[in-house]
Amino acid sequence: MANALLQTDDGGFLLVGASKSQRSGTRFSDAFFVQTTSGGDLQWEQYHGDDREDVLAAACLLHDGSIAVVGAFDGGSARLLRFSNPQTAQLAAIGIRDAAVVDVTEATVRSADGTLIPGERAYLAFRITNKSDLDLHDVRVSVDNPAANGHLSAWSANYFGPLRKNGSVEARIPLLAAADLTDGEQRLGIAVHSGEKRLHSFEKNIVLRKPKPAALLLAEHAFAATGRSDEVTLTVQIENSGDTVSRAAEVRFVCPEGIKPAGAAVVLVGAVAPHSHREAKFSFVKTPQFTAPVAAIACTVQEAGVEKAKKTFEWQTGSGKATILATGPILIWTDPAPHETGTNKVRRTEDHFEFKMTVVSAKPLDTKSFKMKVNGKETEGSKFNEEDLSPPKRENAQFTYTYRNKIPLQQGKNRVEVVVDGKVSDYLEVEFAPERANLFVLAIGPAHDDLKYTAKDAADFGAAFANQAGQLFNQVIVNVLNTPEKTDLTGIKQAAFDLAYLWDDKQIKPTDVLLVFVSSHGKIVDNRFKILQTGYNPKYERLTVDFKTDVLEILNPINCKKMVFLDACHSGGAKDGYGGLSQAVVDLAKAQPGISTLTSCGSTEKSYEDPSWENGAFTEALLAAFANTECQDAGGAYRADANADGIIRLGELYEFLRRRVPALVQTAIPNAPTTQTPFMPESQLDKEMPIYWLGGN
Repeated sequence: MANALLQTDDGGFLLVGASKSQRSGTRFSDAFFVQTTSGGDLQWEQYHGDDREDVLAAACLLHDGSIAVVGAFDGGSARLLRFSNPQTAQLAAIGIRDAAVVDVTEATVRSADGTLIPGERAYLAFRITNKSDLDLHDVRVSVDNPAANGHLSAWSANYFGPLRKNGSVEARIPLLAAADLTDGEQRLGIAVHSGEKRLHSFEKNIVLRKPKPAALLLAEHAFAATGRSDEVTLTVQIENSGDTVSRAAEVRFVCPEGIKPAGAAVVLVGAVAPHSHREAKFSFVKTPQFTAPVAAIACTVQEAGVEKAKKTFEWQTGSGKATILATGPILIWTDPAPHETGTNKVRRTEDHFEFKMTVVSAKPLDTKSFKMKVNGKETEGSKFNEEDLSPPKRENAQFTYTYRNKIPLQQGKNRVEVVVDGKVSDYLEVEFAPERANLFVLAIGPAHDDLKYTAKDAADFGAAFANQAGQLFNQVIVNVLNTPEKTDLTGIKQAAFDLAYLWDDKQIKPTDVLLVFVSSHGKIVDNRFKILQTGYNPKYERLTVDFKTDVLEILNPINCKKMVFLDACHSGGAKDGYGGLSQAVVDLAKAQPGISTLTSCGSTEKSYEDPSWENGAFTEALLAAFANTECQDAGGAYRADANADGIIRLGELYEFLRRRVPALVQTAIPNAPTTQTPFMPESQLDKEMPIYWLGGN
């Protein structure tokens, strides 16, 4: 029931009165506020009062925007209350939250495989969308860990700030697995709040697992004639199904009487990497003394002298399979070999699947006899251009072939079968799960008396990638050099050598990405471009970081995607005019093969920093790009993620920087002696290269 109506400063209407709708079955009314737009649409509503009868009878808008109301509270006499602007805003905020509705997507653990191993850091990710008619101003996610056994830690309170109407935000809850965890699942309770009101809640089970130790097994085998008299070679595969590398392994072969080894009976295979295999070959001959139809050859795998696997392989010396072959060819997967591994499921990180199969037939075959069946669709095997059929090995009335092929895979699960003369093989389930690259970031920001924000530039650039692990990249390794002891001459040179060492040690792989960011002064010395380190003394101007020999040439052997963000043409302290230094930087960017260089300005320009940004203009624009901030210029509104796919690619980033940086400088430093427009050689601009993940589907 409304007892009074007044119009507020924004043209809307505030109604006050009383209602019993707050609690079902209540005997008493609560004071009730309702705010609408000028057109009568509900903006918010809120109750006020305690457990007795509370009624608002009249309201008045005061000169300062506050509201005076008259009512009876706690069932007693009339009172006059005044709600100031902040108090009215608080009522509105509480009322808005009461009407709030959010949509929450399914939560996923962002780790390499969706599980956590001891000491691993990851996060739980899900997207929150505001389905309300109004903005939410204080979105928070709480996490309850009822087990509290120390095996899993999760941030209990996570703040995401305001969320606009129909807007969304990705919630990322940091997770840390204990070093001494036990295998199993741990349940977390997740709740989304606005203020003190809980809007949505759900539970999520986090899988914890300890990496399995190395486990060697005999995966597959094959007998083949060598072409040398009666010599036969047995090839076996030793597979490590564990998560850690094995110790040195060897394979021992033992033959029955009448079968004579034609080479070493002990084969050293060395250490076997996790989830990989190695081959061991053993050659033998059959002597006249051996007359049995089957020769049983024992094979034992030892790891550091301890037996780990043992199998006996039977070599058919002459008996045929005419009865069995009467129903069609025999098709046996040999690489991979489900009958050896105990499973028909295979996982690949490449977008193709190579296999080998042994086929025994009662008649000669050719490649036209073979068809591939992938996900139920039958195709000629030769269509994939990787098909190979060995010459037949004929024994009595049977023909034995080795068939190889390489087929493309769809992302996810693929059902793969081979069809030979109408006979369908057992199927393999091949899952294609691409391996994500790792990202290495080196951010360098030496200190200079006339530059205030180089150290902060480096810190902010490095921090921008802290949330990127488990997205475009598997791991993100960030090294920020922005303290005096890390940005002297030795520290900067060592950082480049450290990256080269990681490549030599195979910690950086060809599929990985390396980003180097430098914010500092530059100088031309003996016609060479130098980066000025912390503590630079003009008296010893040759004792500087030579950008070509100390950075680019050291990084050049690292055969992965490499990109340098170079902001070293700052206007402060430059003594060689506006063109010489910048031109040298641009020339270097064009000349160095294998490294893409994005400079902060063109060849006739300088770069700038300003207290309003607390960064250089180049860094300020980069941070705006990584936040996907909407910007405005004469061409209209624009963002770094131009196609709104949730990923910033190098082409999008470059176009954004070339619009945003000049606008920043023109606005904050209108009298700057030059403009500032970032530059990258067209030949180095890999427009489709993903740089940064924003979220989304």
